[in-house]
Amino acid sequence: MKVEYPEDDDSLKEFILFQDRVYDYRSARWPADLDLLLPTLKGHGPFARTAGFYRAIVEIEMAEDREGTLEDLATVVSQFKMPGDGLIPDYQERLKTSGAGISAREFVARGLFPMLRTLGTSRAELRVALAKIAALPTI
Repeated sequence: MKVEYPEDDDSLKEFILFQDRVYDYRSARWPADLDLLLPTLKGHGPFARTAGFYRAIVEIEMAEDREGTLEDLATVVSQFKMPGDGLIPDYQERLKTSGAGISAREFVARGLFPMLRTLGTSRAELRVALAKIAALPTI
């Protein structure tokens, strides 16, 4: 048996639209969204453009107020939790036992810190910013 795999954009679009027609009879369904599904099938995350947008915004903010932006980033990173943490019962235990998903620490290490390098900053610079925040008087 030979399994065919659509390789170019036109073939992938045809596959997406075919699947949409197959499930057309269902009363509850979402119509195919080529803008979302095509990049996903090509191996690009559905939020890649969004991440690029936010990276560009942070670059602009850093150009205007590097110190303040780093303080904001340091605050976010220091308080970061994965979205499921606090919503899914026994989230931390499930993460350890199932092997599904990643921890906040892994996300920060694999996602955030590499992004910081692209912004021309580092974990050490965030530590300095966080120390400055901690030294501020509370209101």
